[in-house]
Amino acid sequence: MNTLRAINKILDCIFKKACVSLLLIFTLVVLLQILSRNYIKIPMVWTQEVSLLCFLWSVYMGTAIAIRSRQHYIVELFPSKFVYTNKIMEMFADLFIFSLIIVLIVGGVKFTQMGGSRNFISIPLSMAWLFVAMPLSGVAMFLFGVENVVDDFINFKKRTKGDVC
Repeated sequence: MNTLRAINKILDCIFKKACVSLLLIFTLVVLLQILSRNYIKIPMVWTQEVSLLCFLWSVYMGTAIAIRSRQHYIVELFPSKFVYTNKIMEMFADLFIFSLIIVLIVGGVKFTQMGGSRNFISIPLSMAWLFVAMPLSGVAMFLFGVENVVDDFINFKKRTKGDVC
């Protein structure tokens, strides 16, 4: 488990730095696109595709980061005094997320394979680079999810005195 935590810590750090970099590039490219269209009157076609790549990658990597830090969508169904019930619901939610992650990985691999035979119009890259973010981030989400499930199981076993339901 310590090895998984170390791997996840490194992945998390890489993803955070990449997300910040990609969002900065995205912002600068969109700003360049706006300035070139409105003031220079010369549209730069490549900016749309570069901004799409940066945005998509940052969204998928950001989702993985959110899963690790448990800052993704959380709905509390029971009041906080139902500690034991809430622990069960957290474990159920983590297991449910795995089904979505599997769909993301499998679908992402298929999209990547299909994108390999297509190219962007204005930049010399395969469309596979757009879609490969899905399975790569999905694998990171899976690793982060395993860490969360193990933590949930450990917390579930630590049933404290005074827990209601």
